[in-house]
Amino acid sequence: MHCRRFVASWLVVLAAVLTHCRSATAADSDSGYQVGVARVEITPSFPVRLSGYGNRATEATEVEQPLFAKALAIRHGDAAPTVLVTVDTLGVSAAMTEAVAARLKQEHNVPRANVAVCASHTHSAPALPSVAALIFSPKLTPADHLAHMRQYEAELTKKLGDVAVAACEKLQPAQLAYAYGTAKFAINRRALKEGKWSGFGVVPEGVVDHTLPVLVVRDADGKKLRAVLVNYACHCTTLGGSFNKIHGDWAGCAQEQLEREHPGVTALVSIGCGADANPEPRKDDLTIVRGHGDQIAREIGRLLKSDKSWTPIAGPITAAREEFALPLAELPTKAEFERRAATKGPIAYHAQTQLERLAAGKSLPTTVPYSAQTWQFGNALAMVFLPGEVVVDYQLRLKRELDAKRLWVNAYANASPCYIASKRVLAEGGYEVDGSMYYYDQPQHFAPEVEDTIIERVRGQLPKSYAASVRWEAEIAKIEARDRETPPPTGGIVFTGSSTVRMWKLEEGFSDLPVVNHGFGGSQIVDAVYYFDRLITPLRPRQVVLYSGSNDLNSGKTPEQVHRDFLAFAKLVREKLPEAKLTYLAIAPNPKRWSQIEKQRAANGLIKQSIAEMKSDKVEFVSLEEHLLLKTGEPQPALHLKDMLHFNDAGYEILNRVVRPHLE
Repeated sequence: MHCRRFVASWLVVLAAVLTHCRSATAADSDSGYQVGVARVEITPSFPVRLSGYGNRATEATEVEQPLFAKALAIRHGDAAPTVLVTVDTLGVSAAMTEAVAARLKQEHNVPRANVAVCASHTHSAPALPSVAALIFSPKLTPADHLAHMRQYEAELTKKLGDVAVAACEKLQPAQLAYAYGTAKFAINRRALKEGKWSGFGVVPEGVVDHTLPVLVVRDADGKKLRAVLVNYACHCTTLGGSFNKIHGDWAGCAQEQLEREHPGVTALVSIGCGADANPEPRKDDLTIVRGHGDQIAREIGRLLKSDKSWTPIAGPITAAREEFALPLAELPTKAEFERRAATKGPIAYHAQTQLERLAAGKSLPTTVPYSAQTWQFGNALAMVFLPGEVVVDYQLRLKRELDAKRLWVNAYANASPCYIASKRVLAEGGYEVDGSMYYYDQPQHFAPEVEDTIIERVRGQLPKSYAASVRWEAEIAKIEARDRETPPPTGGIVFTGSSTVRMWKLEEGFSDLPVVNHGFGGSQIVDAVYYFDRLITPLRPRQVVLYSGSNDLNSGKTPEQVHRDFLAFAKLVREKLPEAKLTYLAIAPNPKRWSQIEKQRAANGLIKQSIAEMKSDKVEFVSLEEHLLLKTGEPQPALHLKDMLHFNDAGYEILNRVVRPHLE
């Protein structure tokens, strides 16, 4: 798109829906849903400083891509709607979100828990005085710059309310469905040296989540596409600090490309827990940023071509929201702030600000206000909304502890308190822990317990049916009852994992060894993690044998996710059973899932590499593929039951022979 001068237009452009339909009822659509869609351009009409990078000293005067706020109002039956607003900006303050919620309450009686505002976190949008307040050192910022920033924030707040109200006034019968795709341009940015943060970098082996949740809104008969909402856990920072023009970055390009390919459709983007991930490549090159957006648009296009990709959404919407405080670590002393104030740059200005508060007789905060919000769409899908710049560990942990196939996590939602570091990141230190707090005007980094606090509040809002492993509860209870009736040996060898373990006649194959079979169902590695303290810890085994991963990949998880889940399991063994040996049996090929063999090999490769890097005789990888394939490199049907998935006696005979040398 060619650069254009600022225009003064603030006209709201409503998407696709031109008829006033507030009288629609659940009977109008089989799903019971009515959805309203709206959009408003929020490009400023005057020069303004851009946010995200502290090195920008001049106001932006050109627009490379216009900015938008968009809204979905979703109502089930006669209940109040839930309203989601997405906006091309670095972040929104709690006060801005509350202003939107107040308007919706006044004009449409929408409860506070039913309102969420999600920022795209583009670093090429106007700076807001209430978000990252110290990024430009306000006392050193020209008065006209501050005036323009305040003017833009006031106008933006009003427009967010306008678009939310407009969506509520354009409800029409609709069908909803969701799917999960993949985008690969997010790369972990935290370089480590000896377990500690050493700077920003491109860290391909670092923790990320490449999952791409997508929600579609169709008309009542399911034929016409009206809106697409997509989420991705990655910083919106393809363009750097030397780029000083208005632009939505990759999120803006994804929306633009989707709307170009699907005329009349409104595309919305929210951001997941991607605070420690950057897009890669990353450069002030419009071709690159468009490429990231096109990658998302292409993946959504692929999903749209297949009806099998989509899960319909049905049932009433249950919204919940809770406010609470996150504790900071012990605050620096006044002397420490004085030492910092004598230096230069953001650290000095931050320290001076804290000292001014103390001199005025004010106390420094020891906690940060926070909230957790969830929307539950029947039993089909749960959406989570977390404020601030949340690192990926939160998203991955929630997906381990809750049902990942029915979970959608939004960060940068409702407020912008600061970065939200996890226990792991806090221990590693670095920008997301300390350096970023200077810009957000927080006096100290978080205490380690913040992660557990946030996860517990989210889990407390959702029913037990959303727990990752609740489907196996009855089977676990049977195993525990069996163990009470016939206590298994302690200090033995515990096998756990999926149905391949459950169906394994271990006591026949290893009659001379104290083996215990704690396999269950068609479980995944996350289930073994979830039930670790019930199935493994009480037996204090000398060895744990894990076979799991095939079901994980079959459910749609990536090899990288399987790898991370294995690391979580290995961590539990190391922490709770430090003297025990962990043996991982590689994902085995079978005729039923032969189409997944490359994913299986990729997952096995990642796990094998990690085990090798551990350099410990307490953990080992046992390869199975070469023992189970024909000379042609294809799977052997003769080793499997009729389902071509599970092993028969001949298959287990091979497993017994391969595994025995690894048992102690």
